[in-house]
Amino acid sequence: MLFGLVQFSLNPTWGAKYKNQVFGRLFAFMLNPIGKFPAFCATGCALWLSATISLGAEWQVNKETSSTKDVCTVTSAKMPVDDGYQKISAQIIVDGKTVTVKTESELDSGFSDIGMKIGNRDWIPMDTVAQKKQAVFEANYAKIIDQFKLGKEVTVRLRFWPTWPVTGTHPATFSLIGFTKAYIEAMSCK
Repeated sequence: MLFGLVQFSLNPTWGAKYKNQVFGRLFAFMLNPIGKFPAFCATGCALWLSATISLGAEWQVNKETSSTKDVCTVTSAKMPVDDGYQKISAQIIVDGKTVTVKTESELDSGFSDIGMKIGNRDWIPMDTVAQKKQAVFEANYAKIIDQFKLGKEVTVRLRFWPTWPVTGTHPATFSLIGFTKAYIEAMSCK
């Protein structure tokens, strides 16, 4: 295998002709060094393919139909976060007016330190807590959406109740890959 890689890099004609075989074998070897390619392909190829497909599924559009109109929201994948006592999940939900971070534990707004940061931009504080488990961002909606479209990831900082013993704030980071496409689709929802 090593001889093939050396020959591939030194001989462009040979490399062009056998490029796919060399890289295919290298990929198979790296993931399955024992050399049982059929066993690798049965499990490894399926795992690799599912991981590749899920990369674009960070954000999805949800359509809710009511008697008056259809409403679409954009939701992120759920991300794990520690609330100071246990592992829970958090999710970002975007509609036409608000950006909401929904969690499985009650939030504590007493310290005014719940917020989000997109890339290396300024920290954006939340406006209010709704239904005890949702951090709502409304006043900076346009700014957040613009930054989501340009950013690669957003980190939310959450503080959970009870405040005693104090466990501090807890971060959760979300990828913004696929957000712009999902947002455009949701805002044109009919």
